[in-house]
Amino acid sequence: MKNFSQAWKRIKCINIRYIAVDLIGIIMARTLFLSMNPVAVAYFAAAYLEKKNRLFLIISMVFGMAMGSVYTQQQMIKYVTILFGVWFANGIIEKRGKALTITSMGMLAGLLTFMISISYGSIRMEYSENILIGALEGLLVMACVNLFHLAINFILRGNRGQILSNEEIISIAILSSFFVYGMPQIAPYQFSVVETVAYLLILCLGYKYGAGAGAVVGTACGIVFFLLNGNVAVVGIFCILGICSGMFRELGRFAAIVVFIVLDVLLCSLYAKNYLYVSQVRALVSSGIIFLLLPRPWMFRVYLYELQSKENNFSRQNIQQLTRQRLNEFSESFQKLSKTFDALAKTRQALGRQEMDCIFDSLSNKLCSECENYEKCWSQNFYNTQQTAASILEVAKKEGFVTPEDLPEAFQERCVNFNAFVNETNRELALASMNLNWYNRMAESREAIASQLWEVSQIIDEFSKTIHETREVEEKLKDNIVRYLKSNYLEVKKISIFEKKNKKRQIFCEMRTRKGRCITSREAAAMVSKVCEKKMKPSVESKNIINKDYERIVFVEDTDFKTLTGKVRVAKDGEKVSGDNFSFLNLENGQMVMLLSDGMGTGEKACEESETVIELLEQFLEAGFQEESAIKLINASLVLNNDNQSFSTLDISRIDLFSGECNFIKIGGCATFIKRNTEIEIVECSNLPVGVFASLNLESCTKKLGDGDYIIMVSDGILDSLEEENKEEKFTAILKKIKLKNPQEMAECIMEEVMKESQGEVRDDMTVLVTGIWKKS
Repeated sequence: MKNFSQAWKRIKCINIRYIAVDLIGIIMARTLFLSMNPVAVAYFAAAYLEKKNRLFLIISMVFGMAMGSVYTQQQMIKYVTILFGVWFANGIIEKRGKALTITSMGMLAGLLTFMISISYGSIRMEYSENILIGALEGLLVMACVNLFHLAINFILRGNRGQILSNEEIISIAILSSFFVYGMPQIAPYQFSVVETVAYLLILCLGYKYGAGAGAVVGTACGIVFFLLNGNVAVVGIFCILGICSGMFRELGRFAAIVVFIVLDVLLCSLYAKNYLYVSQVRALVSSGIIFLLLPRPWMFRVYLYELQSKENNFSRQNIQQLTRQRLNEFSESFQKLSKTFDALAKTRQALGRQEMDCIFDSLSNKLCSECENYEKCWSQNFYNTQQTAASILEVAKKEGFVTPEDLPEAFQERCVNFNAFVNETNRELALASMNLNWYNRMAESREAIASQLWEVSQIIDEFSKTIHETREVEEKLKDNIVRYLKSNYLEVKKISIFEKKNKKRQIFCEMRTRKGRCITSREAAAMVSKVCEKKMKPSVESKNIINKDYERIVFVEDTDFKTLTGKVRVAKDGEKVSGDNFSFLNLENGQMVMLLSDGMGTGEKACEESETVIELLEQFLEAGFQEESAIKLINASLVLNNDNQSFSTLDISRIDLFSGECNFIKIGGCATFIKRNTEIEIVECSNLPVGVFASLNLESCTKKLGDGDYIIMVSDGILDSLEEENKEEKFTAILKKIKLKNPQEMAECIMEEVMKESQGEVRDDMTVLVTGIWKKS
């Protein structure tokens, strides 16, 4: 009773999927064709790699070979010998602690098949023919082992909704077709079990995995029926039925069955009349009924491309999350390093108590230790000497030096080295002051480095946020764009659409023209705009012309506003170059930036300073840095180089061409003016120039611009040329008189009016920048 209980537990442990593999093995053992059966050997070898249920697998395969009259006695002995040969060889290898891979198992099974086939041929005295057949059968076994392994793995471990690769679909289709081929020809009451199973397989796989899987299974089953009855038209009919089962699956199971049956009857009536008989019709109907009765979870529709897209999106999200996590770690590291440098960046305004004591000790050691009055001063009058020295050092601490008048008269009379004492005191004070200056310089440099490290951490943190905020849009929009472009002679090889947090899209396409056409990128952008229902334009780096070669074209959303600019610059009298520098930037994010910098002084040196600031800021902004972070990095760099006293003003006006808002940042610069028809608005901020202090607190303000407004930025030379006390008011009056609309003409007119006010004298470098903004139609 105890043994029976243990045996029953072992049976319960056997997975139902392994039982399915064994039952399929019974049918696969019957797939004999052209007097050979590589299918049975390959299926057994592939399934035998699974360590569970091996005994039942051998029994089922032998039972399948013995069932019916498929094999002759000699063929039965041959294939049973091959199976046991595989079992024996695999057992020896596993006893040595090694395991066969699917490839090595295929080679082992193929080699055994070849050797036993030759032995079988030698018994029949048919050497040459059996060597060729044995070689062919061995090669087929090697190929089929790898093929069946995928299908068996799916049977054992597949789950509902699992995405299948092309190789897995083909493997399942071929295994299914051999299963149909090996089924016994049972036809009670003119009912074909084989055809019922074939139709059911085509219906199930096509409905579940789509038209592609249905076509593969249909073709494989069609080839089987061609081998059985010799009608080649069946291959095409079954292939079409597989495609049909996948194409109509959205209509539901009942509609798919009706279309499947009607199409099969019509195709057979037209192309295979001798194939349409009563048993086939009954097989169609019975397979349809079974298909309807299958549980809903079994027939869960799998959308291969949709699942693949979801998996890709999931993987992309994981990569984004991991990247953001690593960037945050980098950012935190730079922040900690910045705090470390900041803790060391404490400056001191005066000499400390400890330093004064060191000076006192140095004086007593150098002068007093060898003096003839040493005992008298430091032993007999110790208190008076110490008090006198303390008062002298207190004066030195306040004034930075001492004079003979600062010393008490009693000390002057008592000290025999009085003049040397004064000189040595001043020398020690000078050295201590020099050390203090160097200490403060080091502290300022550390503060500048701390500021740079902190800004780098903020930039990394900001970059990590932009990665997480970017997402890829749905596949449907991509498909619509590709189809529409194709209808207009543009072939898209790859397409990717990203949407940022501000809902602005970027479309990346690898595309070319068809049929020798030549299309501009602006024309292509108009086509994309029609599909997206948003106005798009080609990016700056995209090519202007699309031809027959694949090119990467990037489309970005077009802005709601456009700008025109004007500028005039005049150098100070007697100077060859102006110390002012400026720039107009059009960024990829739909922003336009005006930059103006005035270097300290005039001439080439001032020009180099302001040019350095402008060039650095251009690089930072084009790389996607925020203005505040870029300015602080530049400021820290100039502070570290303050031996050259590099100070420069900096004016920034950043216009968002989507919203029309303008952000102003002014660092040491003079006022900026906004001209709205006859109204003038003044924008002012109070900040020191860059490069003065390591710590820089930025002030900014934002103004809303409208259609036809102008921004006028000027250097201090313009306002300083006006004689009135309230220079901003006078300049406002000049702007109100100007009725010109063109920004360049307006800039030239402003310069002419200022030159009139200064009677043609240029006392400082002068620069005028004008930007007009208009709403696009």
